[in-house]
Amino acid sequence: MASNEDQAFEVDALKLIYCKDGEVRDSEVASGKRILVELDFTHLGERFSANNIHGKLEFLLPHDYPQQSPPSISITCKSLCPEVIESVKNALKLRANDMLGESMLLDLICLAKELLEHEITNSLLLDSPKKSSAKEKAECDSFSQDAGRDAHTLPKEDKPCEYSYDVGIQNSPPCVNADTPQRSLGDVSEANSTNMVTSLLHLDHMRSKTSYTKLIRRWAGELSLTGRLFFCQRAIFILLQGDVKNIKEYIVRNRTTSVDVDSRGKACKERMLSVLCEASTAPNQTLREFTVVEISPQELHLFFKQHFMEDMYEEHVKPLLQGFYKSVKH
Repeated sequence: MASNEDQAFEVDALKLIYCKDGEVRDSEVASGKRILVELDFTHLGERFSANNIHGKLEFLLPHDYPQQSPPSISITCKSLCPEVIESVKNALKLRANDMLGESMLLDLICLAKELLEHEITNSLLLDSPKKSSAKEKAECDSFSQDAGRDAHTLPKEDKPCEYSYDVGIQNSPPCVNADTPQRSLGDVSEANSTNMVTSLLHLDHMRSKTSYTKLIRRWAGELSLTGRLFFCQRAIFILLQGDVKNIKEYIVRNRTTSVDVDSRGKACKERMLSVLCEASTAPNQTLREFTVVEISPQELHLFFKQHFMEDMYEEHVKPLLQGFYKSVKH
């Protein structure tokens, strides 16, 4: 039976992916854990000159989730009729039953976003006075109207969900990247290929420095990320550059894989990784490789200055370094 700690760990992983304020909320209720997920379809509203479009997913995790019972599911979306919402909910229930025994919330959110977006797009194409092109309409109509009634009839993509974590999801069914706005029906977004960001992370400590560093290097290579792992006296910073979805994948791996050892020498997961900031990468800030650096505070400041990231240093790095100095003095 999954413990409350296992459920909390799965929710923490979700919050790393859906990291906007209030995007994922959880609370304890008598019958289990309640999870609320805000779904933002604003990009569809902008495309069709419609008002902001939002939805909400609610999961109720019973105490024996996921080993014996799937979550209860409810969906709210004012842009869709009750019949469509019910069909989407039925699809999620089918998927949940198929995944019984595994952590499934991320997969269910992916599937819900995919189905709801298709249905909203269909609705807007029919209702909007500014009709989309005949090609888009044909593509949209090609999806079965009863797709939500049978999860096995959904159009499948070749690649699995961009996010997975080692709290039970293995060989998860294909789904759409949870964090990338889905362009309608096969339209490839060029923006994704240029969605480059710089993220600054902070690690509280490393006990098994050699193996931990090796993992960080490996993940950076696998995810095509560049940057630096800085060891600055007692401070540890990870500066990452790359596609936003790959950085989020890195964060999930770092938080959900056994990366270090505890005080008893047993393998443990990282629970003290914090994301200090994330910003778009300017051309003059680009780093061409990922390296590990032992560096002094003065050299660290100079690095950020030379790479036009001094604002990041002043706002996030300097206060932490000053905190270390104060703790040493005391």
